[in-house]
Amino acid sequence: MKQVFISYKYEDIKYKNKIKNWAIEKRLGDINIIGETEDVRQGGMNAIQQHLSPKLTGASCVLVLVGNDTHNSVGVDYEIKHAKSQNKKIIVVRIPQTTGAAPIIIRNIKEVVFDPNAIKNAIES
Repeated sequence: MKQVFISYKYEDIKYKNKIKNWAIEKRLGDINIIGETEDVRQGGMNAIQQHLSPKLTGASCVLVLVGNDTHNSVGVDYEIKHAKSQNKKIIVVRIPQTTGAAPIIIRNIKEVVFDPNAIKNAIES
């Protein structure tokens, strides 16, 4: 079973939850969604990194949700850099009706549409 970490800006949580529901319904194949289990933002960036690092390390791939303001997220940037440092597959998914730029570090990766079949194919490829 593939472990998929979803990287997203908090304002886009409803799209993260939609993907999580698709996974529960087995619409994304045999995967498990992993990610934050508690809000540690009040502890600062160090607390966030300590909380997320083992989850990112255990992921088969990292799915980055790109919305209107993702390119300004320090947390998403950290997650992408961590994934790249471990040669993790990165899947970039465009949130519907958004036009914000992807973080510069992943602009060379083709975006996947926000659709369970498209995301499933990207995870399995």
